[in-house]
Amino acid sequence: MAQTQNTLARILWLANLSKPEESTEFVAANGQYLPGDLEPWSARNFLREIWHGGEQADRIITMLLTNQTTLATTVDGMAKGPDRPSLALNLLCVPRVDWKRGELVFEKWPSEFHSDLYRLLRQSENAKVCAYPECKEPYFLAKRGNQRYCGAGACIDAMQGKWRSDWWKTHGKQWRKNRKKLKRGKRV
Repeated sequence: MAQTQNTLARILWLANLSKPEESTEFVAANGQYLPGDLEPWSARNFLREIWHGGEQADRIITMLLTNQTTLATTVDGMAKGPDRPSLALNLLCVPRVDWKRGELVFEKWPSEFHSDLYRLLRQSENAKVCAYPECKEPYFLAKRGNQRYCGAGACIDAMQGKWRSDWWKTHGKQWRKNRKKLKRGKRV
């Protein structure tokens, strides 16, 4: 899981962009990470939708992984000249079967973003949104299936406070009763 977290650092960074201006910093640090026709802010919005799951997420990730976002751009580029047929290869992400691993393996992705997106898909059960509403980076990969908070300091404090509050509501009366009995027992 730690390796997956490291390899998906860019996709996590992208999903957690909070302002459009941060897109410039992302592009400067990551160069040609995204396909040419996908703007960072649009990719961020797609990722956030994917992270929440559901039918819409399925459609978006299918569109991105099958390169449907680049179809019009590629066809247009091919029409402009004979030196552009290699663009058609970007549309083809042909898988092969790896029987021992029991999965489809994709040989070459059009971009590293596509590769990371597929890796994220394979880890979809760990893609979570932090339950703390004020979290600065709410999109994260959980280490455990039942993890609801990302692990940042403020989020952990909020989680522990909620846990204590819930415990006290459930067990507080009984704890006080037992405490009083214990104190009375010592005095006698």
